[in-house]
Amino acid sequence: MREQLEKMPIANELPGFTLFSPGTWGGLSVEYLDCAEKLDMGPMLEGLPDNQCPCAHWGYMLKGALHIKYKDGTEEVIAEGDAFYMPKGHTGWFEAGSKTVLFSPEAESKQLAEHVAKKMQG
Repeated sequence: MREQLEKMPIANELPGFTLFSPGTWGGLSVEYLDCAEKLDMGPMLEGLPDNQCPCAHWGYMLKGALHIKYKDGTEEVIAEGDAFYMPKGHTGWFEAGSKTVLFSPEAESKQLAEHVAKKMQG
């Protein structure tokens, strides 16, 4: 399977942030994130266990950077050109102008998406 980034349907949109996704492939959610503005994931994760993301992610940072803090206190910056893996139990923020491709387990990704949708509805 394949999909061109510019043809992916929009799955979610906030001011300064667009999430594109063609759906799931082989049990993995496929997503392309475009952060025109700085995006702090913390507020979207509030209410989840430890206010952390319950989903592991594999990906590639196309542009910009993602500042991650893990449940154990470890911090790292995922920068442009980095392939990465983030285990469950993290939070962080994207720099303005960041673009990344993510692959995540379908069930956990769905749980996360439902939580974020509820947060967006207020």
